Amino acid sequence: MKKAFGFVLAAVLVLSMFTVPSFGLDTVGAYVAKLETAPTIDGVINEDEWGAPVVHVENGAPNITALKKQETQTEEVPELTGDVWIGWDEDNLYLAASVVYDYHANTALLNEQIWDGSCWQVQVGGVFAPGGAEDGRNELGFAVNAAQNRQMTHLWSTPLNPEVSYNDIMVADQNYCVVRNEETKTTTYEVMMPFAAFSADISTLKEGDKVPLSFTFCQANPASLLSACIGFYDWYSGISSTKDITAAPVIELMGADFVPDPNFVPEPAPSPSPSPEAPSPSPEAPSPEQSPSPEQSPSPEEPSAEPSDTGTAEVTPTVEPEPSESPAPSDDGGGLSTGAIVGIILGVLVVAALVAFLVVKSKKK
Repeated sequence: MKKAFGFVLAAVLVLSMFTVPSFGLDTVGAYVAKLETAPTIDGVINEDEWGAPVVHVENGAPNITALKKQETQTEEVPELTGDVWIGWDEDNLYLAASVVYDYHANTALLNEQIWDGSCWQVQVGGVFAPGGAEDGRNELGFAVNAAQNRQMTHLWSTPLNPEVSYNDIMVADQNYCVVRNEETKTTTYEVMMPFAAFSADISTLKEGDKVPLSFTFCQANPASLLSACIGFYDWYSGISSTKDITAAPVIELMGADFVPDPNFVPEPAPSPSPSPEAPSPSPEAPSPEQSPSPEQSPSPEEPSAEPSDTGTAEVTPTVEPEPSESPAPSDDGGGLSTGAIVGIILGVLVVAALVAFLVVKSKKK
């Protein structure tokens, strides 16, 4: 009976290795539209400036995880809901968020301490070249001391461009703005990042570029007399539990006509075994000229993306393709990611060792 149970356990381990999804720099976490006009950084988000949101933030929403600061703490992470906008032009990456939560507190005296209270932290890398490495890691934070109405920002990582001062380029009410409204319990963030300051050798952005990015919202503890972080709302990973840009997905830069889907869900899948008799056609990705309109954008009832064999989701338009010279979302090639291959090898070794142990044990009997 024990021997049979051992073989069943081994089979389960083998199957599990091929079903655990893997996210990271080979995953497109969101497609974002180009902004034809730069938004005004004033703490007011409107559709004319920002378009549609890119990410919906709520516990249980796609790719959002609520994490306690300490695993042993009994307090739950306070509820937070909202939306995030991301845009770009040749010179800047634009970020905005509107989030609703009951208790806001950030009493940091120094900017580098803003993480221990209500704030928004973002990590972003340089443009990611398929088959190459990411261009460094930037970790930024934004907050407001509502009692003093003092806006704060900080760059925790080492500046990638030593010729640029972070404090000179990230100026309150010019490059970033954070506003707290206690009547509506809403905090609004707007950020304009001059990309040349956050990349060692890339000065401009272009359509088709992929930028590693993830973020987290820190929640303050209502039971603390001073602001103290009690938990996080993560979009992917790489900030709250680990400092790792490779744990983030990439955002892919699209044309101005593209309409984002805030509930977009990439679904990395095991490497399929293609059938010679019926090869699967590759899904077409939208170019700026044939980007889905709001009526044609994927809905929760209609899957917004089909996974490729690399774990990188490709947007599938619902319109007939038309000839276009504009670049569509790029393809990173085929095959499993390095992490998946390593996981498979290690899993096979574990299973082999387990089977050998059971065989030896049965012979001793």
